[in-house]
Amino acid sequence: MYTPSGEKVRADARENPELLWGLRGGGGNFGIVADFTFSAHTLPETVLAGNLIYRAAHWRGALHALRDWAANLPDAMTVIATALVPPEEWELSTDTILAVGFVWADPDHAAGSACVERFTELAPPDVQDVAAISWPEWQSSMDDVFPKGVRAYWKNTGFDSLDDDTIALLVDKATQLTWPGTAFDLHVMGGAMGRVAEEATAFPDRSSAFWINIYGFWKEQAQDAHHREFIRGFHRDMSAVAEGGEYLNFSSTDAPTTGGFDALAVYGEQKYARRAALKRRYDPHNELRLNHNIKVTG
Repeated sequence: MYTPSGEKVRADARENPELLWGLRGGGGNFGIVADFTFSAHTLPETVLAGNLIYRAAHWRGALHALRDWAANLPDAMTVIATALVPPEEWELSTDTILAVGFVWADPDHAAGSACVERFTELAPPDVQDVAAISWPEWQSSMDDVFPKGVRAYWKNTGFDSLDDDTIALLVDKATQLTWPGTAFDLHVMGGAMGRVAEEATAFPDRSSAFWINIYGFWKEQAQDAHHREFIRGFHRDMSAVAEGGEYLNFSSTDAPTTGGFDALAVYGEQKYARRAALKRRYDPHNELRLNHNIKVTG
């Protein structure tokens, strides 16, 4: 990592371990990371991946099934349910859909298929697209949903229960999504990520069973107020069931007039204090401030 003063610093379990702790969930507050060394999960040549598409009449049943299915998913299965108006390229009309996307990151595709079938038996999809595909191809398959050079806004939070009231709220909000570009993703959490000890990294919260990311993309400034208020209102309504956590990669940096970024609320007192100490050490003049910023204090 290079600090704003030009110092080159290495961070690992032996050398600058506190900096390594801060970089794992601390954002771009301390320097520019130029090299990474990962202990990565080995992927097979192809992964089993797909989208299970549900029309409005079947959203409630699909979310109920997702709740039951998610309770016992193996680590190899990653699932995200998305409500959106599909891009034209998908050839699914302009009606809002719920797409339950998944990827099975294990060479045993038969086991992956059996896992998916446990869900589709509970909630038969209206349309499905399932195939063995390379990871890069699958990872880029949603690029049409996230165009470059547009205006954007995001809100997110975690929650533990996909109960009837939460499902009713999600279905109601999906019904209101009648324009392209705005959507929400429901991430099924847990697994290996959820087993990392809370104090091991600066990442704000690993405890939630589900995570919702509410976002929008649009081109015209005249659409700012409507789209942002829908996202903010959705986020406010989720507060009744949410745990209140925040994943910064899914969060817009609001202007001070809308409350600003409250790092203390996001990270909690203990993690915030450790991050602030790192900020004073590596960026005492707050040169790296165009981010979800940790203020230089004390």
